[in-house]
Amino acid sequence: MSFKHQVLHRDGSPKVYESPSISGEYLYFTSRTDDIDNKIVGKGPKLFLENTNALEEKHIIGQFLEDIQVKDAYVFWEGATWGDSLTVEVVLPANTPYPSDRGNINIIDGNIVPCTTSQIPDSTWTGTHMYFPIDVSLIRFINEFMLNGSNSVGTVLKSKGVALIKKELQIKMILKSETSNPNLKMGLIVELYRDNTI
Repeated sequence: MSFKHQVLHRDGSPKVYESPSISGEYLYFTSRTDDIDNKIVGKGPKLFLENTNALEEKHIIGQFLEDIQVKDAYVFWEGATWGDSLTVEVVLPANTPYPSDRGNINIIDGNIVPCTTSQIPDSTWTGTHMYFPIDVSLIRFINEFMLNGSNSVGTVLKSKGVALIKKELQIKMILKSETSNPNLKMGLIVELYRDNTI
């Protein structure tokens, strides 16, 4: 859903810019999520990973206090070797009811009522909400984006539209290293729209 900003040229004629955001939201660039426990915007985990322990996979999980719309991302990295990569997913945290017309539970009078005895996806799902005992990835924005060498200028990952991420969901950033590279570092700057920026 988009709306149009109207600005006037010097001669008084309208100049129109198309924006992918919903009316009333602010354009926001960040390398941090929110501090959920203390309810502070932009003070959560940094979207930065450093593979100092030479692991094959390292990840960070962050969340926002309100629904956001993600637009573009800027990726920076240092010390990558062939096969190192970045993945970014949207995750439904364990034991969190999330609205879905293909859910495995119903919420009746505030109580969770399973539709089936199994937590495994099948064709019998008829619930109003999804609910799982483990974290489940719902969307993958970036899938094993190859990193090699260093890029301090940054690579822009552009999107024509925006993706809505509800506040119940988390962002998971995964750094993979085929050689357990201890020198690998990477970070993200995310362009998004939200109601509050401070």
